[in-house]
Amino acid sequence: MRKILLINPTSPDPPPIYYGPPYGLAIIAAVLENKGYLPFCIDFERETIEEMVNQIKEIIKEKEIQYVGISCQSSNRGYVYKLIKEIKNINRDIIIILGGPFATQ
Repeated sequence: MRKILLINPTSPDPPPIYYGPPYGLAIIAAVLENKGYLPFCIDFERETIEEMVNQIKEIIKEKEIQYVGISCQSSNRGYVYKLIKEIKNINRDIIIILGGPFATQ
C-alpha cells in the first residue's frame, strides 16, 4: 500500500484554537484512502518548527512514507521550505506535493 503523510505545518501566527483536523486535508485523506493510499494526517499548526521537524523525521522512518503532502500559506512558507529540505535529507526519493492557497497563486 502506498503511504502518504499529509501535513498542516506550523504557523508563526496560528489562528485561535479549534477542534478537528484541517478540513481540506481531511477530504484529501478520504479521497486518497479510497484510491488505495494509506494516509497519515498531522496538524502541526501550534507546534514549534523543531517539534514538527523531529516528529516528521520519526514518522517518515517508522511508517516508511513514500509521499508527503504539505499545505502552504504565505505566512508559513519559510517553515515549509525548511521542512522540505529536512524531508529530502531523510530520503531524496520521497515525492513532495505542495498545496494550499500559496502553492496555487
